Amino acid sequence: MLERSGVSLMASNQISAQTRVQVLLEYVGEKELDCGEVAELKKVRLLQIIQLVELQNDAKQVMLPYVYVVFYAETGKFLF
Repeated sequence: MLERSGVSLMASNQISAQTRVQVLLEYVGEKELDCGEVAELKKVRLLQIIQLVELQNDAKQVMLPYVYVVFYAETGKFLF
């Protein structure tokens, strides 16, 4: 799994355990930052969606009386 993600650790004596641990800690730290950035982007996107839904609901409340008036003006009948 680590090799697929760009982190490769040699199992030979060329790299000490301390170096391997340090590389892994750096990798985990980078991934933690990546996750934080993704979480922040998702939070912003969800807030935008909430705002859109609220605006759509406001628009419906504004438009509904207008629809009643237009329908009555064109047909002479009430919708309800």
